[in-house]
Amino acid sequence: MDKEEVPYPRSAAHANHVRWEKFCAYLGAGLGGLILFGDLAKDAFANADYTIRAMFITAAVAAGAAIGRAYWGFTHADYELSRAGYEGPDNQNLDTPGWVVKSETMSFFFYWVGAALLACATALLFVAAWTGP
Repeated sequence: MDKEEVPYPRSAAHANHVRWEKFCAYLGAGLGGLILFGDLAKDAFANADYTIRAMFITAAVAAGAAIGRAYWGFTHADYELSRAGYEGPDNQNLDTPGWVVKSETMSFFFYWVGAALLACATALLFVAAWTGP
């Protein structure tokens, strides 16, 4: 393959976006496992107070929404950067546009909110298991 036929290397911003997209996928897998385990532990929820069940469901749904928003934000920012031509050997040293930085900042926020809500849902599952009759 000639040197001209080799695709341009992706930018550092692309590598960062892919990294955080993977982190979001890992959190989503953890949420899926927690929900599956919560289904297996339904007896604990049946014996627990209704507020614990409600808080668990709310935390799990909100965590899924936050993780999904974070994943979308990183994917969208990467797509918009590639559309705008911020990749390739001639454009490697360009500064990241402000709107991409804002999108990344919001995605980081939603990622950490999703992680915190996942931890809260896990804690609520433990509380339901330990406070049963």
